Amino acid sequence: MELALAPYDDFLLDTWDRAEIYRFFRPYQDPFFQVTAPLRITGAKKRCAERKDSFFLYYLFHSLKVVQQETAFCLRFDPDHSDRLRRYKFVHAGCTIAQEDGTFRFGVFPFHEDEAAFMEAGKEQLAKPAGQGLSPNDARSDMVFYSVLPWLSFTGFKNAHHHIEMDHFPRMVTGKPYQQGKDWYMPLSIEVHHALADGRHVASVFNGLQEILGT
Repeated sequence: MELALAPYDDFLLDTWDRAEIYRFFRPYQDPFFQVTAPLRITGAKKRCAERKDSFFLYYLFHSLKVVQQETAFCLRFDPDHSDRLRRYKFVHAGCTIAQEDGTFRFGVFPFHEDEAAFMEAGKEQLAKPAGQGLSPNDARSDMVFYSVLPWLSFTGFKNAHHHIEMDHFPRMVTGKPYQQGKDWYMPLSIEVHHALADGRHVASVFNGLQEILGT
């Protein structure tokens, strides 16, 4: 069954305190900025090991929950009105999934309020056979794009972009976890369109996620 578009409200620019910033960055040829920092995951890693849960799905679920609370990460351009945005009440995850032959495919992980339901649906998505094709779902705007680079604890990352004028998707990329003292960390790269979000919004998502995963 096709995934229904997430519900949204109209978001009027004239009542937004960032309206001037939005109009400044909207016409930029490359309006994205990216921040990479280590994310403490000690608590989540321990919980997932004890419960035999997938850390990836646990991270994805809580990431979507944190993103849902940050308006800037749920704003998208309205294709029908240049002076209006859409504020989605929640967003789904589109993520790369590694294949045994070394390639990858894209998978969709629908948001669900219930963690157990999300984890179960996520396992079904991960278990799908190869040959699902490359479909990044950029035709729908209720998405955050995720990727995983499990072979490297990177300190910087750059995403590829297509049709950048209507590209308004936040992107979150994680790397190989590593231990430092008694704590575990993994690199997290967050990329956003500067017309829709600033550094404080990125920090809010990062800190909210670390509060859940770190302890």
